[in-house]
Amino acid sequence: MVAVRGRPTLVRICDLAGRPRGAGVPVDDLGTLVTTHEAVEGLGRAVVHAPCGRTFVAGSGDITPVPEWNLALVRTEGLASVPWVIAAERPRPGGAVDVLTPDGPLRTAVTGTTAVTYTSTDRYHPLQQVLQLDLPEAVRVQLRLSRPASGAPVVDAGTGAVLALLGTALHAPDRSCGFAVPLYAAGVLAPDGPLAAVLRRNGATVPGFGPDLNLAGALHLTATSAGPAVERCARAVDRPEVARELDAFGRGPASVLALVGEPGTGRTTELAALAARRAQGPEPAPTVWLRGAELRAEDDSVREAVGRTLAAAGRIVAASQQGAGAGVLVGEPGGANPDVVARLARLAGRPLLVVLDAPEEMPPQLAHRLRRWAAGTASWLRACGARMALACRPEFWERAGALLPPEMLYGPAAGPGQELPGRGVGEQKGEESEVPEPAGRPVSGGGVPGGPGLPGCVRLGGLTGPQAARARAVHGVAEGALRPGDDGHPLVLRMAGAVRAAQGGAAPEGGAAAGAPRRAEVFSAHLDLLSLRIAERLVGGGRAPGEVRRLAARVCGQVHEAARRSLGPGLGQLDRAVFEELFPWNGGWASAVLAEGLLAPAGDGYRFADEEFADWLQGAHLELDGALDALVHHRSTATVVPVPRHRIGPVVQALLLCDARDGSQMLAPRLRRLVDRLAEGRRAPAEAAPGDEHGTGAGPERDGDGDENGDKNGDKNGDGEDARAESLWWAAHLLGETLLRVPDARPYLRVLHALAERVADPAGDDVSRSGFGPWFWRALPLRPAEKAELLRVLLPADPPYTGASGRAERCLDVLAALLRDEPRALQPLLCEWFDDTRPLRERTDGPAVPGRNGGAERSGARSGSRAVPGAARPTVADAAQALLYTHRGGAVDELVEALVRAAHPRADALLAELVPEEPSALCRAVERWARDPREGRRVAAAVYGPRLARRVRGEEERALLRRAALFLLRGSADGSLHDCALALLVRDPVSRGHHLDRALARFAVSGHGELAVALGLASATHPEPVFDAFRAVLLAAPEGGEDVSPAVQQQTLRALAEVGTPAPARRAAALAGEYAARCPGRAREAVAAFVRRRPVRGPAARAVLRPMVTELLRDQRVPFRAGLARELGRGAGPVRDELLDLLLVTERELPVLREALRAVVHTLADGRTAATAATADAPDTADRAGTTGTTRGPEAVGEARAGRWGDGRLVCRIGQRMACRAEGAAPFDQELTALAGELPGLGAAVRAWAAGAPGEWAALAGPGIRRLLGTGPSESVPEAGTPAGAAVGSAEA
Repeated sequence: MVAVRGRPTLVRICDLAGRPRGAGVPVDDLGTLVTTHEAVEGLGRAVVHAPCGRTFVAGSGDITPVPEWNLALVRTEGLASVPWVIAAERPRPGGAVDVLTPDGPLRTAVTGTTAVTYTSTDRYHPLQQVLQLDLPEAVRVQLRLSRPASGAPVVDAGTGAVLALLGTALHAPDRSCGFAVPLYAAGVLAPDGPLAAVLRRNGATVPGFGPDLNLAGALHLTATSAGPAVERCARAVDRPEVARELDAFGRGPASVLALVGEPGTGRTTELAALAARRAQGPEPAPTVWLRGAELRAEDDSVREAVGRTLAAAGRIVAASQQGAGAGVLVGEPGGANPDVVARLARLAGRPLLVVLDAPEEMPPQLAHRLRRWAAGTASWLRACGARMALACRPEFWERAGALLPPEMLYGPAAGPGQELPGRGVGEQKGEESEVPEPAGRPVSGGGVPGGPGLPGCVRLGGLTGPQAARARAVHGVAEGALRPGDDGHPLVLRMAGAVRAAQGGAAPEGGAAAGAPRRAEVFSAHLDLLSLRIAERLVGGGRAPGEVRRLAARVCGQVHEAARRSLGPGLGQLDRAVFEELFPWNGGWASAVLAEGLLAPAGDGYRFADEEFADWLQGAHLELDGALDALVHHRSTATVVPVPRHRIGPVVQALLLCDARDGSQMLAPRLRRLVDRLAEGRRAPAEAAPGDEHGTGAGPERDGDGDENGDKNGDKNGDGEDARAESLWWAAHLLGETLLRVPDARPYLRVLHALAERVADPAGDDVSRSGFGPWFWRALPLRPAEKAELLRVLLPADPPYTGASGRAERCLDVLAALLRDEPRALQPLLCEWFDDTRPLRERTDGPAVPGRNGGAERSGARSGSRAVPGAARPTVADAAQALLYTHRGGAVDELVEALVRAAHPRADALLAELVPEEPSALCRAVERWARDPREGRRVAAAVYGPRLARRVRGEEERALLRRAALFLLRGSADGSLHDCALALLVRDPVSRGHHLDRALARFAVSGHGELAVALGLASATHPEPVFDAFRAVLLAAPEGGEDVSPAVQQQTLRALAEVGTPAPARRAAALAGEYAARCPGRAREAVAAFVRRRPVRGPAARAVLRPMVTELLRDQRVPFRAGLARELGRGAGPVRDELLDLLLVTERELPVLREALRAVVHTLADGRTAATAATADAPDTADRAGTTGTTRGPEAVGEARAGRWGDGRLVCRIGQRMACRAEGAAPFDQELTALAGELPGLGAAVRAWAAGAPGEWAALAGPGIRRLLGTGPSESVPEAGTPAGAAVGSAEA
């Protein structure tokens, strides 16, 4: 019926002379009064008298007239008035009302509404919907003549809420009744006016119930349900990242938020903190708190549970009003309609929030038809504008979230299922532990908990480092008192703090050798503590300690029995009969257990207050093999209600207990059976179980509505498919949970290898692939090297790299992170992968990106790029090589040692890559290797020392190389090592003078290439001895002699080509010419290469090379000149062009011109420019060729072929020179046509050249060229702009 706060006050309004003008009604906590306009009209100031004797003088600025409704608002201060509840809209006028006049209340009735006229001093005001009061004529006359009665409230006789204010200056044709101005109607018809604002404030601050339920009343009711939960967060540590997401949900359009996390992570606490913020903000918002146990099997949506909670809250409010002695008759409050409460909150812009904590506790029958309940809940939330926040386990949300419309779900900006920042279990490393602690649940879930695929939700992990430190301070737990992972777990911190406080500050007993207890030991200590406290409550004071301990042991036994009994059909809950049997009310057992918070009421029964603690207790009493047989191996399809997935906790705890109690030799076979079950359940993704919207392969339990929504007999095939899907789900989750939570997973490496092979199997299903993603392998409690070996098995199944932002994590990413964190442990291991040729997966879209030398790109990101046709697919070895290169920064010296120890071609190639990238580290390594007595290390020093000497410029690196060279000279009798050592010493200006003579003597014997190059550089400072040695090598034997190897002579000419100082360069050219004259047959290729190399040394070489080339072209025979023409055609740059012009001016022999033509055309086909030629002909070409191979990929070649052919003038000049012979242009025509058949794009280039210079090409166009140009035998070459030439330059297909 009614519930009105306190005793409302009625105030009197007078003028300054003390004459009464009317009455006023307080309507809010700010002291605002509502009265009639006639009561304050004409008053500059009004005097307001409260019943308590206080007075307030309201000036003109305090009065807000509303004459169009004969109303006025008066602002007052200090009257201590109690506001009235303004009645809500009445469906139809009628019913008994009381008119509260100064002379006392008058009982009357509302007969209807009418239109009246209010006459103020300045105009007439027509009023609509004014209430008609059935008053006797005498009373009407008396009230009309009574100024104090103006503004008297007309209240509902049943509720006491104000309906209207009595007006004495209202006129109507029918004078047989009294008139009252309705406040609600006046506010509705002017929603932007001052009266509407006051009425909204009244509804938000003055609680009304029953038919006059308003927002304040709704807040009062909902605070009753959420109050106990809010008290729980009093000692909670602030988690800003969680609060930010929860508050964003309140501002956003989503209707459902799921706070998903493991038991004990603070889900309930965070939702309680949200309810507290909503209740204590500047604009309080209503929050209804529910637990899953409060739901009933017959509920169609959450609306029914909200209605029951509001009804219970109404009874509590009524009882509190009566117990407070306020003197206000409340009556029977009845149940508040949840639709009305939600509508009031929505209209006020403060949507009703329904918090459903632990929805897993819902009755099994309701869980069996969860689909219908979810649909009804979504419909109700949409209809009334309410919102719902759930705190649940991942297993429950995996199913329930899939049954709700995706657009209603809230997910943070990072994406669905994203975990909020926080330190996961085990992210801190224990200094005294060889194996990292288990890393618990990772970022997002699906497959097994934590994997990808959960519907939109906010994931909750452990506390971050600063948060955990604050929590330890709150609970009095010293840093380091708990194991890494547990020291950020809210439940463990709370329990450990309670145990520590009970022990007087001492750390809990037991634990590992490191001194910190495991989580199970904290739970055990907590149980002992609660048992002791309950025993103390039962015995009271004055009992012997031994008696208390014996009673505590009995209590502990009863608690264990309660855990065993809760494993039955109750699914974690004790019914009242069992609870009273174990903890009878007689003797205070039940009261003591409930008072200590061990168990708590839940629906029609009782549950353990802490879910994770309950899982641990129940797992100790679970018959493990029977549970695995029922859930995984021999699951029965006849089960009426399947075991809910969220009941996985006790089974996991039983598996962990098996590891702790019986050892890995008992647990490993059970885990291997789970892996085998996954293999037995292999199926294609297309056969996904019904309801498996996320492709996890684990469809939800059947919703049990088949008897009403389908065939009553059910679909046997569908039942079998659902049973198999459930079996796979349980196998995957139990396996994943257990392997993540065991203290050390090393005893289960065989199981993990079998699982990795199962996941990497291309024929596998999505259950394994999505359930055991990269997050799982990263979180395993293993050493980095052991994780890396498992990831090696998985790499071929890794998805290809896409480069897209927000892409899913890959095993390659986890491996890269491990390598960054532990480079010294993983570098030798990755070097062992260089023989692993298993291919990686390739992209089927995106641009083609070539590998380098058949390998992966440096960054490792290209390993999944779309393959170039004909190119080798990247392999695991390529990935290892790329990872070592990319993540070398943490331990370069160790990487170099690992590579040289590997003695593999890939390791050699990577070392060569590091020469220009990490010269300092390589210099240090060369110095170490030179001192090493092992022959392989010395050889490595001899190989990489000269390569480094070409690049290093710092004195520190040079000093390292000098020391390395001296060690090689002293510590080995190998001549080749001495050659490299002397090359290092001669290259260095500091040591050159001391070792030049020895180097020259050694060169005369060996002719070593590195030593030759070093001596060439020494010619700038010691020209005479160097050139004498070179002359001895080049001119020592006549042509055809075998005293000196041709290879040695070629190395000598190469060294001479590197001489850059002008004076020695001229001597080098003269010596090369002398060698050509002495031994033309042997010198042909070497001297030609010398000529090709010299132009890249700069314009100063022109003066050296031109005389030499002129002499060679004049004196040498055709084969020699042909080789020279080939090398000149392969070059680039102005010096090359000038020398080639010199050849064309004097040359008439067809073989020579043919070689020049082929070389020039091939150079154009390769897109060769002066810059590329300079790079290719640089001194370190051999060094580069031994490491990376070709430097240009297919992109560069394709670009050259498409548009880098040039204008063809040089080709035309060669053709003109060839046409000067007796054969005419026929040889040129034949040669160019043959080249066009070899080189794609040349035909289009010839057409472009001919269109650009038609006159010059007309004389050269034979039958073959005309076919290339697309003209007949008698047609002329097309000119630019003609139809035939319009297509010139287009690329060939």
